Amino acid sequence: KEAENMLLKIMLRVLCIKTGVSRLDLTPDSLTLTFSESYVQKPLARIQSILEKQPSCQCVKKNRFKIRLGHRRTHISKALFETRNILNSLT
Repeated sequence: KEAENMLLKIMLRVLCIKTGVSRLDLTPDSLTLTFSESYVQKPLARIQSILEKQPSCQCVKKNRFKIRLGHRRTHISKALFETRNILNSLT
């Protein structure tokens, strides 16, 4: 399980680079993505329209989005998988 989580974290890092995410904050029940305007390949308006398809996404700042992943989770594994899917939708 720990090795699987480590591989997922590496995959998330690669996806962050591809999508222009400069900071990713992840808890078992929330995800915050901060985009770097100088590295993002798609316009932020396009990214915002993709992310707003998530049921509980909110724009915190111009380049920062917070997404609620689950409710009262105690393990990070499901959050890692959901984060991977969200980042894949942005590529």
